[in-house]
Amino acid sequence: MTKNNISQKIIQKARDAGYVDCNLIDISTFDKFSEKVKDRIDIYPEAEEVYQDLLTRRDPKNWFSKAEAVVVCTWWYGQYRIPDKVDRYIGRNYLFDGRNNYSENYQARKELEKYMNKLGLEYRKGGVPDRWAAVRAGVGSFGKNNFIYTEHGSWVNVETWLIDTKAETVNRENNLPCPEGCRKCIDACPTGALEAKFRLNPRACIPYLTYDYQGLTPEKYRSSMGAWLYGCDVCQNVCPLNAGQWEEKKEYPYLQEIASKLSPASILEMEEDFFQEEIYSRFFYSKDIVRWKMNALRALANEGDYRYRPLFEKYQNSEHRRLRKMAVWGLQELAN
Repeated sequence: MTKNNISQKIIQKARDAGYVDCNLIDISTFDKFSEKVKDRIDIYPEAEEVYQDLLTRRDPKNWFSKAEAVVVCTWWYGQYRIPDKVDRYIGRNYLFDGRNNYSENYQARKELEKYMNKLGLEYRKGGVPDRWAAVRAGVGSFGKNNFIYTEHGSWVNVETWLIDTKAETVNRENNLPCPEGCRKCIDACPTGALEAKFRLNPRACIPYLTYDYQGLTPEKYRSSMGAWLYGCDVCQNVCPLNAGQWEEKKEYPYLQEIASKLSPASILEMEEDFFQEEIYSRFFYSKDIVRWKMNALRALANEGDYRYRPLFEKYQNSEHRRLRKMAVWGLQELAN
């Protein structure tokens, strides 16, 4: 089988499986990516631990020593119906997470991997900076908010595989798609985490604050975080390139059944067993129900709904310090 045939076969199979685009690139090191990461360490030294982990992705050989090419695919998740406006609380990427084994994305991934096995290829999933690989492959471009943009806007995920066989590759970089002079994403960022184009303070970003931050949410960010429980889409929602790009053509499996449980009030009334079975099983970044409930108290306070005052009064006597503190803060906010 020729190098050209391998590339054509993989690309065609990826599209047949449901990916909207696919290409193959060489395994040269991602030096520009490495430079940018080191710049970020200088700017945000408090996030050095996170960035140091990213530096291992500079060289594909670090992940898979047999690597000879990189397969880069994009999956469009902006095709699913959003039930009950639950995206005001949960970022859309997380609602339609392709890692759920019942999702179309997951099935497409397994179908493509099965096909690569059939071709006799050895592969490893990931191991490179996915978004940078997408730009190099020409299947997407960076927006100023750091997301990858395609003909479907930024409502796409990038997936990569390293394969052990040389293939025909195309390295090209797409131009910046953003309108000249546009700052809508930067100006709209609720916590100011998006400080300039391509420059994000990771410790101030709402997704980090909702599922990675280990302690009590810093008070300076609470009000600006709004009602977000898990993730944030503000910079994508205001983007002109995303206008009209969400098409609710399909139902995402099992989401409708769980949607009513994804409100702040429902989270606060949720038992541990239900949380582990129905919430953590879908939203993998936080298994800590206390963090979810802390976020829910903050979200309800920011929504200013006085009907939920009894929930705050209940949680100000919680055995968990984070919940007590957030409940007290929430009661003060409701009183203002």
